[in-house]
Amino acid sequence: MERSASRQRNHKRQRFWSSTLRLLIVAATLHLATTAAAFTLGRRAIMPEAFDADGVAVQFASDGDGYREDAATLAKMLWGGKLHE
Repeated sequence: MERSASRQRNHKRQRFWSSTLRLLIVAATLHLATTAAAFTLGRRAIMPEAFDADGVAVQFASDGDGYREDAATLAKMLWGGKLHE
């Protein structure tokens, strides 16, 4: 009886880690690690020619400055209660 319960638990665990949820968890972890690394590189000025102080990749992703400006504008609108404009 214990063997069959143990097999069922192992089968459920194996099925969980072989599912798409596992891939989603791995992708999210990789995304967070990459984002944190870019932010740290920029904030500590480790690679100032590639990342600015906000962690935006200015050397190889030139559209980052535009997106940051748009995000700042939208944040001001949100904090000012002008979301409907």
